[in-house]
Amino acid sequence: PIEECYTLLQRHQIVVQQEEVERVDTLRYMWQQLHQQINEVQTHLLKVQPNFRCSLMESVVVFHKDVGGFTGNYAQSGPMVVGIPPREASDRLVIFQTQFDDLWRKFQTYSNGEDLFGMPVTPYPELEKIRKE
Repeated sequence: PIEECYTLLQRHQIVVQQEEVERVDTLRYMWQQLHQQINEVQTHLLKVQPNFRCSLMESVVVFHKDVGGFTGNYAQSGPMVVGIPPREASDRLVIFQTQFDDLWRKFQTYSNGEDLFGMPVTPYPELEKIRKE
């Protein structure tokens, strides 16, 4: 359509800057180059996708175990345990906060990966509960 518009302008002898005419001339070439690059990238992604998907699934299995271990440890010796002094609860909170931040970062990464590959996002309600605490 752009090329046709400039052809129409030239046909009716409307003055157009030479620089613009040259840009229009190279436009089709650049568009073809872009499509070629798109096809190359798409082919590459189709080749590497299975490996990334497999790696993600393995990581999610390990993460699920890590979350289970963390939540069990948090319930037994975390800062919310009944009967511990406030100072000790504060110390425990600092320790568990670091571990939780690492797990939460992984959760977000793995959730985004599952979403990217069209997989159901694995819920971790116990992690959400600890986040609220």
